[in-house]
Amino acid sequence: MSTAADRGKRAEALVKKKLTSMSAASNCNFYRWPDMRAGVRTAALTDFIVQRSGKLTLLEVKELSHSFRLPHKNLGLDQIAKARMWKASGAQAHVLINHTTNSTWRAVDIEWFHVNYTTKSPEGKAVGSWDLSDIALIEFNDYFESWV
Repeated sequence: MSTAADRGKRAEALVKKKLTSMSAASNCNFYRWPDMRAGVRTAALTDFIVQRSGKLTLLEVKELSHSFRLPHKNLGLDQIAKARMWKASGAQAHVLINHTTNSTWRAVDIEWFHVNYTTKSPEGKAVGSWDLSDIALIEFNDYFESWV
């Protein structure tokens, strides 16, 4: 079980390890942005910025203890807006989600979160999370081969 202090660190470490091996073997470079835990007072754009084969990708990594829900508070509208601005200028922007309950992964384009953000259901009930159940599960390594 993760605490608030280390939530997401396992998934981020897996991504960093994968990106390190990719940068050693091919035309790939990455940078892990410092975050507030490192004493930075300004919110990072995303967790990683990746350049591979002429393609720039902003990559946010999330680790959840739910099999298909991502709380709105875990991905702020300001972060979505900033990533969408970079996407509008030619970058890719993805959220890579690790569901620890069943050891599965999902990759989602940032635009999906913008389009699917809602605070009320059609019945008028409050909604505080995205339902990711319609997004296909992927293998961790497949994300790096197919998306980045």
